[in-house]
Amino acid sequence: GSEMCIRDRLQKVADVLAELAKREWPQRWPDFHKRLLQLAGRGGPRAVRTAVAALANLSEDCTSVEYQQQVPAKRRSQVRDGLRAVHGELVSFLLNVATFGAKQLAVPATEHASAKAKAFGHELLQLVLRALRSFVRWLPFEALVPAPAEAAGGGGGGGDGGGGGAVAARVAKVDARLWPFLTSFAGGSLPGATSA
Repeated sequence: GSEMCIRDRLQKVADVLAELAKREWPQRWPDFHKRLLQLAGRGGPRAVRTAVAALANLSEDCTSVEYQQQVPAKRRSQVRDGLRAVHGELVSFLLNVATFGAKQLAVPATEHASAKAKAFGHELLQLVLRALRSFVRWLPFEALVPAPAEAAGGGGGGGDGGGGGAVAARVAKVDARLWPFLTSFAGGSLPGATSA
């Protein structure tokens, strides 16, 4: 229906924004991330969805084999360095969106637009987790979720390193630490949640 058409258009806008960022940011479009976050802050739910999808695309592309084959190593490095430089702002934004999305899932069933709110909340949470899963592949884990005191002495690392097993373990840790946080707002389980 019309909602699916709108979602497709928003995804296309997000795709274009991510493609522009891969070519122009941070060198020729240094305030891209600030403009993206401003768009999300002023533009309402659709703008938030578009901003999160653009960040997810950009972050995923930094780790995809196809992107690595299409874009010179120097350019890939520049984009990753740009993301690393502003990761605090981006991760904070994503976690705020996750909180908002989880609250949408907790809307009481008696409210008129609760089904639409829940669907939107679920979609936002999926996009946020998609973005964070790709961020964890090239950001230090501590940049995404502060380590608990008892794990402070645990293995370090960061950057791009590690094999597939190390990356999978980091993704599982993000899921294991984020899902309880998100479900606390939803009052139970979230649709699509997977246990690590």
